[in-house]
Parts: sequence; C-alpha cells; structure tokens
Amino acid sequence: MDLTHDASTSTLMIAKGVAGGIEALARHLRVPKKQLASWIDGEVETPRTVFQRVVNYLAGAVPK
Repeated sequence: MDLTHDASTSTLMIAKGVAGGIEALARHLRVPKKQLASWIDGEVETPRTVFQRVVNYLAGAVPK
C-alpha cells in the first residue's frame, strides 16, 4: 500500500468535488482532463508540483 499515492488520489477527489467537477478542476490546474483523470483514478502518480497546486487550491477554497 502506498499511502502517499492514496493521499494524492483522495485529495484530488476532494478538489474535484470542491471545483464542481473534473473539467473545472482541470481548467483551474491547467492540465488536460484526461491526464487529471489518470491521477484521480490512481493509474499514474500525481506529480508533486500538481499536488502542491491542488493543496493550495483547497486551502484557498476553505472558508476561514
């Protein structure tokens, strides 16, 4: 079991919900929807730079 990989896919799923869907999240992250889907599905490991952008997106989306 790869906890980092699981955390990445879980975080991407949360961000997808917050963004309102995969298309909106792909636009925000400026990545192809197909590539984003492969990260969400766990087929390919999410690059660290993209994961950091997802974390920053979620941090900005949470009310303070």
